[in-house]
Amino acid sequence: MSLEGFDFGAELAEASGVKRVNPEVGLHFARLRSVIHLGSIAAMYRGKPKPPVNKAAFIFELKGDLDEVDDLHPDNGEPLSIGIGVNLTKGDNAKLTEVMAALISKKEMEEGTVKGMDDLIGRVCQLDLKGSDAKGDDGKPKYVDIKSLSPVAKAFAAQIPELSVSGVGHCRLSQLTMAAMDELNVFLDVQEGIMKSEEWKAGTHPAIALVEEIRKERPNYAKAEKKADKVADEPQGEQEPSKPVEQMNTDEEF
Repeated sequence: MSLEGFDFGAELAEASGVKRVNPEVGLHFARLRSVIHLGSIAAMYRGKPKPPVNKAAFIFELKGDLDEVDDLHPDNGEPLSIGIGVNLTKGDNAKLTEVMAALISKKEMEEGTVKGMDDLIGRVCQLDLKGSDAKGDDGKPKYVDIKSLSPVAKAFAAQIPELSVSGVGHCRLSQLTMAAMDELNVFLDVQEGIMKSEEWKAGTHPAIALVEEIRKERPNYAKAEKKADKVADEPQGEQEPSKPVEQMNTDEEF
């Protein structure tokens, strides 16, 4: 239906929403932009809940492949980003160990010079992105997730552009803000993460007030119904690495 010439009684503004764009499948350079704590969350394993563990969302700003892929949104030129939820657990097979090994050099681990998450913001790594089996109308994967993370040589990392968006850096649970909520994936990080945390159940999670505020303008915020297929903007959850990686120093603060 055409509404050309329709009298709306006032001037119409252009819609401000930006269409979601998936990055290309394959290898991408990236810089860690934000680490946002979600709370203590119990994961499910073979249909049974595991003990709750602290979980954080790692948000990366994609930097392309320095060749054909630039990782910029085609409509506004802003850098694309992707996140991964990581349980803060120790061990060779923990996803956190793979993340730390991608961001901290072996020498730094041995010398203990990196003291916490704050020191990791802005660091470079390489992400291998995988696409879902489900395809969109364009024949490309509907969803793109982080398959694995790997380190980048220090000399080469210097060639990767700095962060274009500052993000919120290392945001502890007590420091959660609206800006941090904006960086999170609404389905996995908020609805399936924060809202199932022990802190949320106890009524003490700082996001409770923030969600209430958001829902004043977006009543259906974080109320998506689960489907057999992933929710439209759902990124990856906690994943196990394909093989053990460099053991992190478990004495460091995270």
